[in-house]
Amino acid sequence: MSFEWLHKFKSALISTLPMVAIVLILHFSGLARISDNRDLLTFCITAFMVAIGMGLFTIGTDMAMSPIGEYIGASITSQRKIGLMVFLFFLLGAFIVIAEPDLRVLVGQVPLGDSWLPFISNEWLIIILIGVGFGVFMVIGILRILFQKSLVIWLIIFYGFLFALALGINYVNPSFIPLSFDSGGASAGTITVPFILALGIGIATTRSGKKTDEDSFGLIALTSLGPVLVVMIVSFFIEDTPFTYALDQAQSFGTILGTSALNVALAILPITAFFFIYQAIAIRLPIKVLIRIIAGLIYTYLGLVIFLTAVNLGFLPIARIIGESIANDGPGLIILFGSIIGMSAVLLEPAVHVLVSQIENITEGTIRKGAVLVAIAIGAGLAMSFAMMRLVLQISILYFVIAGYVIALTLALFVPKIYSAMAFDAGRITSGPMNSSFVLPFAIGAAITLYEGDGQDIMTYAFGVNALVTMIPIITIQVLGLYVTIREQQRIKLARVRFIEENDDQIIHLDEEKQ
Repeated sequence: MSFEWLHKFKSALISTLPMVAIVLILHFSGLARISDNRDLLTFCITAFMVAIGMGLFTIGTDMAMSPIGEYIGASITSQRKIGLMVFLFFLLGAFIVIAEPDLRVLVGQVPLGDSWLPFISNEWLIIILIGVGFGVFMVIGILRILFQKSLVIWLIIFYGFLFALALGINYVNPSFIPLSFDSGGASAGTITVPFILALGIGIATTRSGKKTDEDSFGLIALTSLGPVLVVMIVSFFIEDTPFTYALDQAQSFGTILGTSALNVALAILPITAFFFIYQAIAIRLPIKVLIRIIAGLIYTYLGLVIFLTAVNLGFLPIARIIGESIANDGPGLIILFGSIIGMSAVLLEPAVHVLVSQIENITEGTIRKGAVLVAIAIGAGLAMSFAMMRLVLQISILYFVIAGYVIALTLALFVPKIYSAMAFDAGRITSGPMNSSFVLPFAIGAAITLYEGDGQDIMTYAFGVNALVTMIPIITIQVLGLYVTIREQQRIKLARVRFIEENDDQIIHLDEEKQ
């Protein structure tokens, strides 16, 4: 176990170092000077904490979250009772997304104001409602797998509905539209991705059939539409009034640690309780397996607490400071460094590496991990360029998302289905902890400078970064899939020509012999 943890920690540390290098280069070059050296030191220490947290978390995922997903997915599907499956998968979806730390980081940066309901904060209310939406669309996604329906057709229908709804909201509460699309990306993060991937594989394997590999992907793409729909519906009931975007006051390490420990405990408790109750009734795993899962849950808990503490203590403040500083130097630099930060951040996402490994395994090496990573990184860099351009020029996000998804869905009609399913999954998971904890705060910091704290403008133009970062890789990966498909067809065609030419002398022409 110690060797495995060291390996995970090393991978997480290597992933974190590029972001640290970018911050240090910006600071010492004078492009984004951090006035208080204590903030810079805190950031460097918390970067080390992020690596520790992600190392522990990934071990916990391998030991607990992924096996739980596979066991539950296979068991519930084998019941063959649609009503029971719908109920259990809905609960499972709601519980797992409530535990998602990326969603908590995103919602924590939204100025939600006074509580709308007694006895519950707006933050928790939004997270619970997002859980409901996620659960509903998980059921839809699983039914699609079981009944072998086309993923592309379902995506076209739901995206068409979401865009129509967004155009209506644009006249009522336009500042909430970017947040709506951001919530879809944040719901597919460090906990949900390995769990949903394992769940989809378990269900597709149990169902069996020729399209098992194809059905293993696409579940994330559908489930993440639920949060988008829910936040859009909520925005109809919130009055769009002017306000000033106020930054949270700095908190002590102890306060942040305590809050993170409590929030992670509350978040993980539902899915943990669900699993142990269900397994006692239906699965009944051996004690040895249960002990390993319990140990994995402990690693998951400790890893998430350390990760969230580090993010809130070091990453969020520094990202905002850098965003504010670069915005003071000119809009051109915002676009340039936004693109660099976007490319770096997506390569740090743990969930991205989980998915590309799954892609390489499922396709038996036909699609190389490196090629997918390059496609995702290029897409994320372009997305951040567009996001910063939108921030500077005050362009509505609807122009980008509608045009982008029209292109993505059109490509999906022509590329092999497994590529489109992988692309939509990959797009959703590019918006993970690094995007929520560094890229979005960077955009907020820049917007605070450009719009002088105007809350509506910041909500309208700074938020939406995650939405674009999740969209562009969908296009780039499908283009990669189209290229691989065309090249494979050309290779097969060339092989046939060579085979015929090499064996042409051995062909007996019966008509000629008769003459």
